[in-house]
Amino acid sequence: MKQLLIAILITVAFTTAAGEMTVTIPVNTSSIQIEEAGPYTCVTGTGMRLTTMAGAPSLPVFTAKIALPTGCAATEIKVIDAAYSEIRGYFTVLPARPHFPLSIEHIIHPLEPDPDIYTSSESYPLSAVEFMNSSVIMGIPVAYINVYPVKWNPASRTIEILTSLTVNVTYENNPAASTVLRRSVRSELRSQEIVRNSVVNPENVAYSGADIVDSRDLLYGEYVIITHPDYESHAQELADWKTSKGVPTNVYTTTWVEEHYSFFDLQQEIRAFLTDCIDEGVEFVLIYGDDDIIAGRNGRISLCGCYTEYPPVDLYWSDINDDYPGEDRWDSNQDHIWGEWGVDDVDYHPDLWVGRASVNSIDEADIFNEKVFVYERISSSTHALKTPHEIRIGYTTGFLFNSTPDIWGSAGAELISYFVPSGWAEEKCYESTGNNSCSITIDLINAGPHHVYHASHGSQRRMYTSYESSYTTDHIMAGEYHQR
Repeated sequence: MKQLLIAILITVAFTTAAGEMTVTIPVNTSSIQIEEAGPYTCVTGTGMRLTTMAGAPSLPVFTAKIALPTGCAATEIKVIDAAYSEIRGYFTVLPARPHFPLSIEHIIHPLEPDPDIYTSSESYPLSAVEFMNSSVIMGIPVAYINVYPVKWNPASRTIEILTSLTVNVTYENNPAASTVLRRSVRSELRSQEIVRNSVVNPENVAYSGADIVDSRDLLYGEYVIITHPDYESHAQELADWKTSKGVPTNVYTTTWVEEHYSFFDLQQEIRAFLTDCIDEGVEFVLIYGDDDIIAGRNGRISLCGCYTEYPPVDLYWSDINDDYPGEDRWDSNQDHIWGEWGVDDVDYHPDLWVGRASVNSIDEADIFNEKVFVYERISSSTHALKTPHEIRIGYTTGFLFNSTPDIWGSAGAELISYFVPSGWAEEKCYESTGNNSCSITIDLINAGPHHVYHASHGSQRRMYTSYESSYTTDHIMAGEYHQR
């Protein structure tokens, strides 16, 4: 009765006109660290990344998401009030170096401060806030802003830390902000909760605008599995299991996709199909087959104009902000080079939860299915740390490379941890805190987390965990993990 009442309430039709809202952005002064680094001062922030423009002051920045009214997009963000506290002392902030991927050998370039900035009398950055874009997360409209909690004045050599921040958001009705036509009440409530846990104004999280229907009436179901015809029966076995658990699941082969969608290649045709799936309330997608069975989209990664790589990225099928099937904003300039930074319209957040079953033989498909069945039947009596309603994430990270300061995989883990919902359990195994090794990582995996994040060096057959310690495929084949 409670869910029925909620469904009735959120299906009431309404339209939000243009308007404004005032939002307070939480800032934490204790998260800022200031350390001396030779002639320079290194400024970092817990759970924050650093500015990346080479030669400019390297300062912490974080992205804040602001929930918007139903069917609306933000058009402007203005700072109403930004209060700062000055730090005693005189500082010369470390300039940012060019960025390179960890997978290639590179020379640490000398520090080269930008003379236009380092001789200026104006504080850097000029504003505490930068409006990035307006988008949709799981059907819920949000705005993205970059927040710069530290500013530095090159002339006075003073550092000021942001203590409070209030902004004004101007928004207007935008059809592109209503991306889901129909969904189940469970999907609507789950999506609202996800967004509520990630925005700075959770009390303003709005209804998506979708028609609420029974999950059994959704055209494609809530869960879609895409596979090669050779694996259809195995995928169907998995779909039947999901459906029996109350999650309507359907299987579609690559042949079916090619028959119903005609675009540049199979990858784009799958994206077009998934664009329709979003409209029809699908939440979960499984690509059933390794990259040699269903190839991922090769996206362009280019750094500093001197290094380019085209790795396969399944984010192409998760980050779908297209207004219609085939629009493909990952190739918005239609040059058939996907994911070009600053060129294509990529917003880098999920619109679908997309996973991949990395199988490339029938035997591996059997193993994958069996692992899913065993894992999803694990009870709280099997693992003391896991209850049926608890979601757990584990981190296993190591040293990455020498820099100023040194770079550790735990920095990326902490960025993820910042966004993890409060109801999730987390286990952090970091070499940077002396709490990681091969055995510790094995124990972490055996504890049965739903997700494991790894960030350090490695290869196809091993991943570094700490000095002279790596977790390898030999450990897996020797059975040094829980049989799930």
